[in-house]
Amino acid sequence: MSVEQAQRVVNQIDKDIADLEKKMVELVKKEAEKTRKIDNIQRSITKNTSQSMLQSKTRQIESCQKNLSKILSDKATVNQKLADKRKRRVDAAGKLQKEELVQAKKVEKQQKNLYAAYEKQIKELTDQIQMSGEVVKNERILIGSGPEEEYDVFVSHATEDKESFADEFVRILQQKFNLKVWYDAVSIRWGIVYEQK
Repeated sequence: MSVEQAQRVVNQIDKDIADLEKKMVELVKKEAEKTRKIDNIQRSITKNTSQSMLQSKTRQIESCQKNLSKILSDKATVNQKLADKRKRRVDAAGKLQKEELVQAKKVEKQQKNLYAAYEKQIKELTDQIQMSGEVVKNERILIGSGPEEEYDVFVSHATEDKESFADEFVRILQQKFNLKVWYDAVSIRWGIVYEQK
């Protein structure tokens, strides 16, 4: 079961619980109305109530008590269903948490593999740079009339690779290998003239 499927199960149970709770509120309201009606009928019976009226009111009370008994039975049924749904909700939430944990572990593994692939690429590139023994010097940066800056590495990349690869690659070259890197995000500033050698 996927996280999405587990979440759908939890959502459906939550909806079922909300529907049952709404039904319970309606039953409680009906119970209160029937109880109030029985009480009103009983209070309307006095010493002066005629025999025929007493029989009529007794039938009304019996009818209300019958309805009240049905309402109480329905409440018991709804209560049982609510208890079952809440138990299922706890189980479903547990399954959802397990699925989320499994998914988190998968994502962590993918990130580790991606990081390992980046490390491998960086090592291969670093080895190539060190083997060649040459510093990339095909760009000259002129800042006013000041001296030229020299760099160990020039990083060229596609725009769509900037966040997904290039930023991290440059950071590793600078921090891990202590290289001075020409990188557009860091090296290009407003008002600087660039000239191809």
